[in-house]
Amino acid sequence: KDISQLIWNLQKIGDDSAFKSFKKAGAKAIRRFIKYLAESEKVPTSNLVDGFILNVHVVGDSNPFVPHYHVHALLVLAVYNKSENKWYRLKPIWGEPEIEKLRELWTEELKRAFGSLVPSHKKLDVWAGDRYYSLPIDIASVFFEIKYNARKLFVSYAQYYAVHSFSPDDVTDSDFVKFVFSYENRTERYGFMKNVKRYLSSLCELLVSSRLSEIDELLKLAESDLILSGDTMSEKLKNSIEERIKVLREEKERLESKGFEYLYQQAEQKAEKLLSRENITHERIINLLDTLYSAQGKRIVGYEFEVIEDDVPLWRFLDELMSVDGSPPPLILIGDRHRSVELILLDNQIL
Repeated sequence: KDISQLIWNLQKIGDDSAFKSFKKAGAKAIRRFIKYLAESEKVPTSNLVDGFILNVHVVGDSNPFVPHYHVHALLVLAVYNKSENKWYRLKPIWGEPEIEKLRELWTEELKRAFGSLVPSHKKLDVWAGDRYYSLPIDIASVFFEIKYNARKLFVSYAQYYAVHSFSPDDVTDSDFVKFVFSYENRTERYGFMKNVKRYLSSLCELLVSSRLSEIDELLKLAESDLILSGDTMSEKLKNSIEERIKVLREEKERLESKGFEYLYQQAEQKAEKLLSRENITHERIINLLDTLYSAQGKRIVGYEFEVIEDDVPLWRFLDELMSVDGSPPPLILIGDRHRSVELILLDNQIL
């Protein structure tokens, strides 16, 4: 509390020095914690490159009218050893020893930055999420977490008044409320997250040569099939093999000319597809429906739906909700992890 008030007192007169020290302390604590995880698994820690992203939130959920500066970080549980040109995966599941270590490191870094403002007799609180995400299958969930950490923090007031009655007395510092509304909440990247492509490229030369060898084997098999059985196979099968040979030769040509750049472009295209608005919307609906039906003790074994998007004026949307035709009211899912409000209207016929 004292640190938060100090940071705000300085920021409101245009001095960001304490804020920068706070963010730096958070990054140092995370970096030391990743090194601790690596050492726990006997990973060589010299020339080690970690990867994480970090945001500083200036308010909490319980009372958004007073400063409450805290760090949100997302860690990639893998490290790159530059000396060995090798990646190591870190322990994905943490217990109390890991949480206690993180608590210890966070307290140490804040004491180093703010001295006596940190109580000497206690370790500061930390919270670690209870979900471990595996890529690429959980890419949508990771995307939501990143967006959530980078959200505009004025949504905290909407959340507060969802459960509290409004009172002018809530606003004890109008300058701070104005600051929250204008706060940018920048996402900072550290380690290999600053340039993922660079660190992957140093590792993937072997992938290029391996894929080229694989393509040569596949071409040899396909061409052999045509030579030995081309006269007796069906026209459809023959055309399929010829098309396969064409695709493999094109891929080989691109790999030989572009190398890792081609592999990276392929991965980028897949990522763009995974993160497309359509795919993300599908994932969100599926996750929300799972939650909805699980609460009723039900389980969905399959999905078949289409998403129809339409940007409409708010009054038209409200007219749709208020229309009375004897049918039950529609189910609306409200997205709360975006900088703008997103409403998803579900057709009652599917429920």
